[in-house]
Amino acid sequence: SCVRFGNVLSSRGSVVPLFVEQIYTQGRVTVTDPSMTRFFMSIPQAVALILKSVAFMRGGEIFILKMPVVRVGDLAQAVIVALQACDKKVARRVTIQVVGKRPGERLHEKLLTEDESRRSLETKDLFIVCDSEEEAAQSISRYPRAARPVIRSYESDKVEPLPLKDILAFVSPLICNE
Repeated sequence: SCVRFGNVLSSRGSVVPLFVEQIYTQGRVTVTDPSMTRFFMSIPQAVALILKSVAFMRGGEIFILKMPVVRVGDLAQAVIVALQACDKKVARRVTIQVVGKRPGERLHEKLLTEDESRRSLETKDLFIVCDSEEEAAQSISRYPRAARPVIRSYESDKVEPLPLKDILAFVSPLICNE
């Protein structure tokens, strides 16, 4: 069994530490495309997903947490506002520079494909991808409150992105406590 993550904010490779470094060193943040959307989670949510998956797994499943979505431009703005609020040395004027997406980079993420949805189960907070449609049908009783998914795929452009104030509430503790 395995888990399929979204972006784990403030982890190694996350854009949040990169944005913070860019603010301090360049007075600007670079984003590929402000309308780009990404699923995201915190480090504690990633750990909780792993532990929950270990408790539920029977073998061969893929566990996908239902996560909020952010627009990259909104995330950059939230990081700027949060850092300005907790560090008075940060200039009031920090710009966002759009640099364009890199070759092969997608505007939106897809964590569950249409093919996988046909062999999946859904709970309040998870998608569980099974090896086959038959196994999914037989496994419903194994998982608390599981049902067949009502969606065809789980894509970041099909989930309403969080408003800036909610992103700010999420990233402020990560940034101001670092």
